[in-house]
Amino acid sequence: MLFFGIIGGVVGFGLWGYALRRSTSSRLAVVAGIHLAPRTPRSSLMKAGPRRRRAPALTLTSRSRSWAGIFDRRAHTSVAPRYDPEPPARLLMSTAAAPASLVGRRLALIGAGTMGSAIAGGLSDAGIFPQATVTVVDVHQDAAETLAARIPGARAASMAAAFADADLVLVCVKPKDVATVLDELARVRPSAPLPLVLSIAAGVRLTSMESRLPAETPVVRAMPNTASQIRKGCTVLSRGMHASDADLAVAQLVFESVGTCIVLEERHLDAVTAVSASGPAFIYVVLEALTDGAVSVGLPRAAALELVTRMTLGAAEMVLTTGRHPAALKDDVTTPGGCTIAGLMVLEDGRARSVLARTIETTTKVAAGLGT
Repeated sequence: MLFFGIIGGVVGFGLWGYALRRSTSSRLAVVAGIHLAPRTPRSSLMKAGPRRRRAPALTLTSRSRSWAGIFDRRAHTSVAPRYDPEPPARLLMSTAAAPASLVGRRLALIGAGTMGSAIAGGLSDAGIFPQATVTVVDVHQDAAETLAARIPGARAASMAAAFADADLVLVCVKPKDVATVLDELARVRPSAPLPLVLSIAAGVRLTSMESRLPAETPVVRAMPNTASQIRKGCTVLSRGMHASDADLAVAQLVFESVGTCIVLEERHLDAVTAVSASGPAFIYVVLEALTDGAVSVGLPRAAALELVTRMTLGAAEMVLTTGRHPAALKDDVTTPGGCTIAGLMVLEDGRARSVLARTIETTTKVAAGLGT
């Protein structure tokens, strides 16, 4: 009996110690913001079929970060993970797939406006096209001649003449004029060899363009932005059903001459138009407003504008370079009881976050109807 009494005491003491340790761990976990996740009983695993990997015993909860980011309700760690695009969102061309240059190809540039001029200048500066291979077409002949004069060896010509021997057609006209351009291309080039068509027209769907062109014509939609004028643009590409990897590589090479390229499915392009193409205008309003605020508290306007502009550029580079979430970077600047949190409270009072988000939402809806 004494033996069994001793054994029972040892077992009871062990169970009491385990419970105490578990309870203490739970209290410490709550303080540290860690939740002790219950383990799945082995019997449940056996009933579920094949053996599964167990969930980790410790999982982070929002308790540890409930004080962080009062404006961002989602918890985030001090070093947020990188937010890389989904695999289909970005297509990086291999060195073998992307040609080093487009030597021997002939470009028909339709539209000598802001974007057409920016892209032509980028191609010329990058030396991608050999000289005397660019034909510029515009409804205003003087605009076509002016742009052609800026590109050594380029010429201004009619649309039919430009299409006659073009390997690559870059359509830089307003959405309402795309149909006219494509109908003329189909008339001049009804059969193979068919040129690659690149269009930057907002809202004009790939299927709509392909329906106006001869069968098998490769088409790629592109949505650049005005920063392409200073070679800092960001262009999103989306290919049609007949465009090959090689065609996409050519399009990437063209638009990388004026900045960077991302490949997305076409269903995203209306939102891209709102964010990337229209977005600069929204940022200019923010820059202007911050500058006016700085002037109102005594800064000279020139100094205020430079400070605001360089601050914005640096903040954007911080997001791109560190890969951290903007909310985490914001918290780095926000000292408890300091001036930054006071300013952020004013932004929240004015619903700045909601206004900006709704701006993108409304712009996207309008962009979707431009090609109709």
